[in-house]
Amino acid sequence: MKSKYLPSDTLLRDPLKNAIQRRQQASEEDEDLAEGWKITEEMMDKMDNCDWLRTELEDGGLRQIIHQVCEASNTVAHGQKTHQELALEQAKANYPNFDRFMDKLLVLTGVLERQETEDDLTLKEWLELNEEEALGPLALVPLPRKQRTLVVPQDAADDSSSSSDDSDESDSDESNSESSDETGRDDDDNDE
Repeated sequence: MKSKYLPSDTLLRDPLKNAIQRRQQASEEDEDLAEGWKITEEMMDKMDNCDWLRTELEDGGLRQIIHQVCEASNTVAHGQKTHQELALEQAKANYPNFDRFMDKLLVLTGVLERQETEDDLTLKEWLELNEEEALGPLALVPLPRKQRTLVVPQDAADDSSSSSDDSDESDSDESNSESSDETGRDDDDNDE
């Protein structure tokens, strides 16, 4: 068996035997995550329907690296990172093809986006780039902001409408008194 991710002397066993258990465990762990950190149904669909990803996962070396990262403890290690996060960083540093794989996977799922470049490659063409070809600049996709609706308490709505009604009435009172004053003067002027 040959792998582009690991040297052949480090290939061990196929780590797919507990895939169903890991998937169930991952969905339970996702419940505790904040929005923006969860794997969405849309992301899962993109991964499930991607020929490139299916082909990559046929590589035993890639599956072994993923298995090593998944098997690491999810408890906090030194500092703020978990053992799993440290294992992922180490795997990306040790295996450049795995680092490229992760970048491609994050673009596929919509976590990262490709920045505009001179070559207009489709996502499928971009995913098929080999190890020697540059992926180009990538950037984190901003999370969509939730639209907030301004809720005005009923008391505040009543106060604002009554204050505008009051000002309308006082305006009309003033205009009425001015016109009667003018009329009154006119009448006084006429009497003389």
